[in-house]
Amino acid sequence: MKRFLKPLLMLAAVFCLLGFANVQSALAVPVQFVTGGAFTGGVTVPATNITPGTSTITVGGVTITFVGTSSMVLNPPPLTGVDFGQFSVVALGPLTDIGSVGFTLTVNQNQPTVGTSTQSGTITGQLSATQGILTLTFANSTFTIGQVTFTINPNPLNLNNQGTNLGLTDLRGTVNAPAAVPEPATMLLLGTGLAGVAAKIRRSRKNTEA
Repeated sequence: MKRFLKPLLMLAAVFCLLGFANVQSALAVPVQFVTGGAFTGGVTVPATNITPGTSTITVGGVTITFVGTSSMVLNPPPLTGVDFGQFSVVALGPLTDIGSVGFTLTVNQNQPTVGTSTQSGTITGQLSATQGILTLTFANSTFTIGQVTFTINPNPLNLNNQGTNLGLTDLRGTVNAPAAVPEPATMLLLGTGLAGVAAKIRRSRKNTEA
């Protein structure tokens, strides 16, 4: 019996590992989305379910542009530092207070469930060609579409002026989604394999006792 036991235990371990790997691969729910933005009073190209949205506004001597992200497939949960879009700030001359500029982020989700969510924010601050910052503050940093949770991080976000990183600032965050139910075929394969191993062990014991 002993000479059969070790190979059978090894076979059982292989079945367990294969089943565990397949269950783990089924846990992540793919998430696909497109983003866009809109400045209050700016020129806006809305995001679709395929292409990102863009928006530009000029206040005094500063031009702010937002470019959303094109469709991407993610496999949470969770993923951090996910790209939601990028701001570009160009100052054409010395500026003082730009006042308050409204901004709305739009997220169009294609999977696992189709849906749209918008988050409103406000850009305020002082800016010149060589110094100063603009700050974008969202009223809510966390929102959901279906069972997928999006979190804007950080909030508030400081926008670089043209003297820092060429005036580019990434809007990023975290995406989280619920775990999927393990595939029935995977569980059936695992159960059948273990049942077969158990049956072989019982037969080996009977033959040894006989």
